[in-house]
Amino acid sequence: MTAPNIETIVSLANGEALSFHHQKSTADRQRLDYGPLGVELCNNVKQAWWRWMVYERDDIEGLDSSIILNRLVWRYSGHEDTFSDPLVDCRGM
Repeated sequence: MTAPNIETIVSLANGEALSFHHQKSTADRQRLDYGPLGVELCNNVKQAWWRWMVYERDDIEGLDSSIILNRLVWRYSGHEDTFSDPLVDCRGM
């Protein structure tokens, strides 16, 4: 038996109300929103991956954080001068 393609998996997920098509497409990619069972499935996959990658290995440590760098790294790399967050930066209004 061959592995199903992504269209088959998406069709099955939509039929079981695991996911729903998002209203807008981003860069011509379809986005899916999760239904109640889809959220549970997604969380179970994340937990299984975390257990396998972090708890069952001695050479991996788990870390969930933002990017932590010295402020000078951001300045000298040019990121401070060019970064703009449209949800926060309201200077143009």
